Amino acid sequence: MEHWTLVFSHPGRAVRDEVENGTLTSCTPKEARERLGSIVGIPVAKPDAEALDQLAKMRNALQHYGLVGPAANAQAIETLTAKVLGFLILFLDDHVLGRLTEDEQDEVEHELVRIRSGLRDIRAYAVERLRALGPKLGPLRSRTLECPECSQWAYVPSPTPVPDNRSPDRVYYVTTCYFCEIQHVESETAAFKYLVNHPVYEYRNAVGETVYPSRPFVCPQCATSSLAPRARLATDPDAEVDLCFRCAAPVSVPS
Repeated sequence: MEHWTLVFSHPGRAVRDEVENGTLTSCTPKEARERLGSIVGIPVAKPDAEALDQLAKMRNALQHYGLVGPAANAQAIETLTAKVLGFLILFLDDHVLGRLTEDEQDEVEHELVRIRSGLRDIRAYAVERLRALGPKLGPLRSRTLECPECSQWAYVPSPTPVPDNRSPDRVYYVTTCYFCEIQHVESETAAFKYLVNHPVYEYRNAVGETVYPSRPFVCPQCATSSLAPRARLATDPDAEVDLCFRCAAPVSVPS
């Protein structure tokens, strides 16, 4: 609505025919948010931006690898989608619907009735499940993080080693999301999943590409690559701590 060229990856090279026949190379979700803020004057709040980024990554995994592995977790997909749908519905109400024609508004509102109904069901399920998990998660809040798969505050590393039945000399340190029930049996894997799914860790390399750390940092206490700096815990989601998934606790990192 601001200008048709803004949906292109490179607006200066936009071609009108590519919009009409659907062959354009579009901007990324992150670029769209940046343009909304800097050009259109509609900023996107940080929690909404993080949910959009996570859903975009999950969508890419589904598209390229299919419904396998973590991507097959319906609970994670539904709860994350509910967050994004909530944002998009408000965005439509506040910024889009009033600029459509009457016929377009009628068509959109018909679809939104169905979408809002489904969103209420998903949110009600999430609230009820979190309420049921309250007694279990309550004592674990000091080491509970936001799950990189479903975005619920239910991702908990355990400090208790679990023996490997196939190899008596080996033990695991399991991280579990009590909401979507995904588990990572290696602390290094759990830390890596947390790093690559949270926009706080992204940065731009020398050529301007958005990248993430290739592996977690080394913990000064247990000497494993299980440290997630600037992690946020359920006890104080606004504070950042250096958390080790093997130690299952914040650690002091020398400056």
